[in-house]
Amino acid sequence: MVSFTLRQVTRIVNNEQYEVANEVTAATDASPAVYVFKTVNQAFSNYASAADMASWPDSYEEAQVLGKLFYRLPRLTRVWDTLSQMNEDLDMSIRRLQFLSDELTAQRGTIEIDRTASIVGG
Repeated sequence: MVSFTLRQVTRIVNNEQYEVANEVTAATDASPAVYVFKTVNQAFSNYASAADMASWPDSYEEAQVLGKLFYRLPRLTRVWDTLSQMNEDLDMSIRRLQFLSDELTAQRGTIEIDRTASIVGG
């Protein structure tokens, strides 16, 4: 069964914006590098799918050496203008990691969900 441990940290930056740092700190039966970036400009592209996990390397340097268009990292940090955008980012990362975990587990012929969520107010 594929599982991920996601750490999410938020903070206020520039006195009016909200920074969200999502980091996969551990993974079982998969790489923790679940955020896909474009090699050409190192910009975030998308949350990884099972196909992305099989296609793209786990570092920018390896993508350059192999001539790959994309690479994956375990950390994504973005800045948002509103609190609702910040909360959507937090929720989206959890939903996408759950989908990826289910997708990778299903590819291996078994599906089981064991979920723990910690929700803390500011």
